[in-house]
Amino acid sequence: MKKEITIHFAKGAIMPEVRGLIVAKDLEKFGEIVELRPDLRKNECLPSKTPLVIFLETEIDEEELKPRLVHSDIDRFDIRDSEGEESASDPNAEVEVLELIDRISKEFLLIDRGDRDALNAIRDTMERIQTLGVDRVAETCREGVSLLERLLASDTEEDSATWTKLEEAVESLQDWRKENQTGELETDPEGVAGDEDPEAVVEAEEPDEAVAAPSSLFTIEKDPEMAACFAGEASEHLETAEIE
Repeated sequence: MKKEITIHFAKGAIMPEVRGLIVAKDLEKFGEIVELRPDLRKNECLPSKTPLVIFLETEIDEEELKPRLVHSDIDRFDIRDSEGEESASDPNAEVEVLELIDRISKEFLLIDRGDRDALNAIRDTMERIQTLGVDRVAETCREGVSLLERLLASDTEEDSATWTKLEEAVESLQDWRKENQTGELETDPEGVAGDEDPEAVVEAEEPDEAVAAPSSLFTIEKDPEMAACFAGEASEHLETAEIE
């Protein structure tokens, strides 16, 4: 049976990555560590407020595992059975994720690299997305939070490499947003108008011009009286012009 163990570290925990690895190593006595999120074994950091999720293949009862998770660095933990398959996302959660990604996109578009309040706001939004159970964006947000932590701890205006990675993370969220948008979010009114209106204008204008001019010429050429009248009016205009 696979167990999914979610560990939330205490606010004042020092180097939660180390504590997380110690816990994982201890749990290996009871089974096989199938996965760590984030994978601390690959020297991935654990951003602030981000839980560590351990997938443990074991036959040990939940009550036997709990004592291994009690520590002053650990605020709380949750153990549940996992089937090993990605569960279907809650539709309401996906709608909220779409809205939160829109918020991140707007904030990031207008951000001043030295604006720490804006960086903190984006980090908080990404941390919120991580709690909604949409796996792909949760992974991207974990990376984004880590990058934001790095920017907040350094000279944000000079760390161009980290900024580039953060831009890529935001673009990844936007790609997911485009793939999963629904209803009215799916349509860009300006884009639709831009595609259709020019053709409609051309079709409306060209027939008017094409019909109007030949119609008047045809009438004058085929009607002798109108032709004579037209010639007489033209002659009068010329005489008046000469007198003036």
